[in-house]
Amino acid sequence: MTSPKIVNKTFEKLLEENVKLAKTNVKEWNLDADNEKDPGACLIKLFTHMQEDIGSRINRVPDKNLKAFLDMLGITISSSQPARAPITFYPTSGFPDAIYIPQGTPLAAPMNDSREAVGFETEKGFSVCDSNLSKVLSIDPMHDEIFDHLSSVQNKKPFKPFRGQNLQQHVLYLGHRHLFRVEGSLSIILEVTFNKPDSSENLIKLKWEYVNDAGKTIVIKSTKVEYSDNKKIAKITLTPSGKIKETEINGKSSLWISARTENIRDVVLPAINKIKILGISSDKNSSKPDFAFCGFIPLDLSAEKIYPLGREPKLYDSFSMSCKEVLSKSRANIKIVFSRKSNDPPVVGKDPSLLWEYFDGTVWKNLHVIKSEKFDEKFEGTLEFECPSDLSEGEVHGINGFWVRATLIEGDWGKEKLKQVGENEDIHWVVDKSDIKPPWLSSIELQVKSDLREGSHLECCMAYNNLDYVDLTVRSKGVSEESLGFMPFVPLLETNCVLYLGFDNRFPDGNTSTYFSVDEASVPVNKEEVKWSYWLGPVSPAEKMSRYERVKLRSISGLSKGTVLLFCEQGKETAMEGAVVKEISSDGVIDLEKSLNYLYSEAASVFHAYIPVYLDNTDSLNRSDMLEFTSLEALAKISMFGSDCYWMGANLLCKTRDPVLPIITGIYPNTVWASQFDTVLNEMLGSSSGEKSLSFAFNHRPIISSEVWVREGIILTESDIAHLAAQKIGFVDVTDNLGKVVDAWIRWKEVDDLYGSGPHDRHYLLDAANGKITFGDGIDGMIPPIGSQNIKVNYKWGGGLAGNLLAGNINVLEMPIAGVERIVNHIASEGGSEMESMSDFLERGQQQIRHRDRAVTLEDYARIAETSHSSIARIKCMTKGGKIHVIVIPAGPEDRPMPSQRLLLSIKSTLESKSQISLPSNTLNVQAPIYKEVRVAADIVPVSIDLAVPLKKAIIERLHSYLHPLIGGPGKGGWAFGRGVYLSEIYSLIQGLDGVAYVENLTLNDKKSDVLVDDFEMVCSGNHVLTVKLEA
Repeated sequence: MTSPKIVNKTFEKLLEENVKLAKTNVKEWNLDADNEKDPGACLIKLFTHMQEDIGSRINRVPDKNLKAFLDMLGITISSSQPARAPITFYPTSGFPDAIYIPQGTPLAAPMNDSREAVGFETEKGFSVCDSNLSKVLSIDPMHDEIFDHLSSVQNKKPFKPFRGQNLQQHVLYLGHRHLFRVEGSLSIILEVTFNKPDSSENLIKLKWEYVNDAGKTIVIKSTKVEYSDNKKIAKITLTPSGKIKETEINGKSSLWISARTENIRDVVLPAINKIKILGISSDKNSSKPDFAFCGFIPLDLSAEKIYPLGREPKLYDSFSMSCKEVLSKSRANIKIVFSRKSNDPPVVGKDPSLLWEYFDGTVWKNLHVIKSEKFDEKFEGTLEFECPSDLSEGEVHGINGFWVRATLIEGDWGKEKLKQVGENEDIHWVVDKSDIKPPWLSSIELQVKSDLREGSHLECCMAYNNLDYVDLTVRSKGVSEESLGFMPFVPLLETNCVLYLGFDNRFPDGNTSTYFSVDEASVPVNKEEVKWSYWLGPVSPAEKMSRYERVKLRSISGLSKGTVLLFCEQGKETAMEGAVVKEISSDGVIDLEKSLNYLYSEAASVFHAYIPVYLDNTDSLNRSDMLEFTSLEALAKISMFGSDCYWMGANLLCKTRDPVLPIITGIYPNTVWASQFDTVLNEMLGSSSGEKSLSFAFNHRPIISSEVWVREGIILTESDIAHLAAQKIGFVDVTDNLGKVVDAWIRWKEVDDLYGSGPHDRHYLLDAANGKITFGDGIDGMIPPIGSQNIKVNYKWGGGLAGNLLAGNINVLEMPIAGVERIVNHIASEGGSEMESMSDFLERGQQQIRHRDRAVTLEDYARIAETSHSSIARIKCMTKGGKIHVIVIPAGPEDRPMPSQRLLLSIKSTLESKSQISLPSNTLNVQAPIYKEVRVAADIVPVSIDLAVPLKKAIIERLHSYLHPLIGGPGKGGWAFGRGVYLSEIYSLIQGLDGVAYVENLTLNDKKSDVLVDDFEMVCSGNHVLTVKLEA
């Protein structure tokens, strides 16, 4: 409200009145006020200017009196406010120690073309360490889900915990490089032995898979499960539809088949004692050789007659063949069938003898033939043998394969002889080969007999659960006495939803802080409560476990009923599982709530969950702020989720519903708050003369905070010290060269006014805006004792809009610190504002007198909120649904100015503290505005074609300006909440621009009608589409 003017006359009006008075009272004065050369006119104008100045001074008297009145009430001009930003410190890679960053470390945004350098200081001291964030996972055990958010954090992209692509998989991998070398005609027969029959029928629910030659994962659709021994033993027959490709799983190369469950809750299996390969069966009778050679000559296996040893077999001639599908089946019973279609057998000369060998990849070795049925004589019939375990793939005749061969080492099938032919002089000798009747074949077929002798162990067995591989090869053989078997599918250890952070290095001793940037618009109504914890340890069992539900540890420090334990064994066998402490006996023996699956040795590591001392300024990750830990040097490194990290987790305490956390837009370790101010220490303000109401000015202003110290010239007694302690007043003794106390500096207290201060109260008033302090008069507040240079001050000064900087601008460390490589603000600094103007101050003061700093009516809430921070541009207060809604728009040039969560929380705190009544929970809602976008589309016809491009640009700029929430509108004073946009005013806005001939096809939000806005909405500019057309 503006004070009414006492003198409400302009210079022209005053001049007109003075000219009339002159002509009336001095008739002989021929005054011409418009004649600049007339001395009289000059004189009367000078007088009128003086008169106008006096009138202006008189008009300011009400404001002066009002200011004095407000000063008396303790209502002062609001000083400028400093901007604030989280600053991340980056240590030099590999720096071994913690780097302490002291409070008040100076930082800066360097000068550029658009601004001067802006200084900042750290608000707290903290430690920086070379421990980088290497994993960010959210774990939902209720839905068996794992989500990886590291890439989002590294790329500064927002993510919502417990949402995204679920990485959880439960897969059991079974590997054998030879026996699993099958194609569509062969089936693999497995035998799975369980420790208990419970739920073993769930085997049928598993999805069996393999990787084909093209690298694609194929589901094995042909599966069969048979049970025996009261369902403790299951026989599984798997028939892949194609060839299994050799692939690498967790660093081990093999032919793999895998069993997968999509839902671990539906497929609960008992512990498996062992897995064996019983055999290989085939839907077809046999397989053909891949290659065959007679010596070094390849044989045509499709020929009508195949001569395995050639047409003229000689001693040490050999026949070799390869068949990957059959000969790769280690320890399987192999049958080779040699057959002829016609009755034209070979003629045996001297009984032939064949040596059968196999190739182990390096050398040929003797092959033990089980059954041959006089095969050596006929080279026909069947040959049976057990496939040697070391029959390996190797190169023979330049071809990789699995090879066997037969070498003629004795006998023959007829020999050549010399024969005399011709008569008389034409008699000569020729070689006669008619007696040679070599063995020949119509076909060669290889078969795998279905059963292996006593079965075969897996070469490799891996389980993949919770992003982690566990090698179960040893335990799958069922030979370990320590094992209860193994669980192929392991659920998540956690009982609550957890957001995990994994760091790559240990934290040195010292307090650390991590900044969480949160999208505050996504904060749920029902907020989650979060408790942070990490794994502590390890300790080892005092002795090898003899019972699966009981363990004795070397130390039980920090353990109690309900503590979560993590057991880890690394060695010949790998095991990892969690347990919960049920009871702890006096001798340190721990009973667990459920049995473990493994008897852990003294070499095992046992960790326990620990809740450290920390300060969570993020309100359980529901606002952007710091998470501060006092000490993390005991944080243990554990292999979890496929990574060796130093893990800490945010545990959501609610277990009864889906986890809901707001969107996180960034996580920044080694980060601290910095504010836009400079610190001045021990600035001497002057000397006390003992006069009343002494005032002293600071060297800098505006003031953010101050500490005033007065050297009072006294030696404090014990009673004085007790009195100061009761009033929470600090002091510092002054000593001489001998260490004797001779004086004391005593800190005085800042108050809002001195009217409640007594003659002995060490109080002072601070005029932060003007950088001045005032002491009492001896009645209302104590007068500082007389002394020379006995008043000094420590203070912070600065603030202003210049501190509101974009991300990345604050990047200069003005004080070199060993080990710090660089600094940066990943988040824009905000909150900086200029000192309150006099008119705003007087307006606020009058309103404050009216509502007496207490919110009763909606107008009171609006006024208090509006004046709580100088960066607020617009406030809307309304009731809806039994709640008070305060909508806040901050000052700013953006098309849609949005308040920070810090500002909203500050306003809410102010209103709650100044509410006349105690408001029920969630009754007061301080929120960001809801903007109604206005999109303009129109055809513009310019008066000239050369104006097309600049005219379009000018219209778009004009629309953005007109539709700006704060500086737009018909009066350029901004838009009111609930005020719509009319089609006619947009017509007028565009048509009124020079160069526009006329406007056609104007629409607002794709409609030829006004844009209506709800009472709590605010219009803003959208994307406009303008088409420039030529006049027809």
